[in-house]
Amino acid sequence: MLLTGWLQVEDHNATDIVLSAEVNDNCLYAEVEGSGRFSLSVPAGSRVVLTFSKPGHLTKEVVVDTRNALVTPQAERTNRKVRFDVVLEPVRKRPGCKYDGPVGSLGFVNGSGTMKVKHTFSVVADQAIRTED
Repeated sequence: MLLTGWLQVEDHNATDIVLSAEVNDNCLYAEVEGSGRFSLSVPAGSRVVLTFSKPGHLTKEVVVDTRNALVTPQAERTNRKVRFDVVLEPVRKRPGCKYDGPVGSLGFVNGSGTMKVKHTFSVVADQAIRTED
């Protein structure tokens, strides 16, 4: 299954974005083009955790679960490419904060193979950041 997406950043500079993917206990890295576009091929029937990082921005994770994606010839033509966008937010807009887990998930409905998207993000204080008293 091919995951294709676009990363959007305020300064329009995607050259220093790092995209890592945890797939079946393996860590992969995908190249992010200067435009923010990325592509990553993952095995059907897998659960993938994508991590998007850029200096000066809040790191985001997105979970992609391909276990219920259909593998029929028709699905191969219509449903085997997953496209989505991710917006990375500058730290200065939420100083001292981080996302509390994945910001969303992409999955497929059992039986129909229809893609479903769920947004789950919440922002919490980043305990790793210490402030001076």
